[in-house]
Amino acid sequence: MDHYRHINTSELEGCVIASVTRTGDEVLELTDTSGYRYRMFHEQDCCEFVYIERVDGELNDLVDQEILSATVITTHSEHDSGDTQTNTTFCFFTLNDPVIIHWQGTSNGYYHEGVSLIKYEKQ
Repeated sequence: MDHYRHINTSELEGCVIASVTRTGDEVLELTDTSGYRYRMFHEQDCCEFVYIERVDGELNDLVDQEILSATVITTHSEHDSGDTQTNTTFCFFTLNDPVIIHWQGTSNGYYHEGVSLIKYEKQ
């Protein structure tokens, strides 16, 4: 069983990324040169829909680069119908061009639409 913990985005600062793997629009994994894996994903509850809307920049620009700055911005809005939308944007800055990952979540207003970032313990 994998052991992991939820982390703040800033904990990626100083990491040198060895690989980036995107699984559809639902999961993004980073592995650093120390062997730690980081995973961005939504913890599905029921009837919400959360996905990677788009990526500005090239994910491969993170490979072999130190993360100099890592931030996350989250905005939440509610529509007249009661439906809600959450936009979560992860921004990664290296010596290359920035890589910005935009997630979007929608639901009927009851379910969580956020994106989790976890760090797996080394095996």
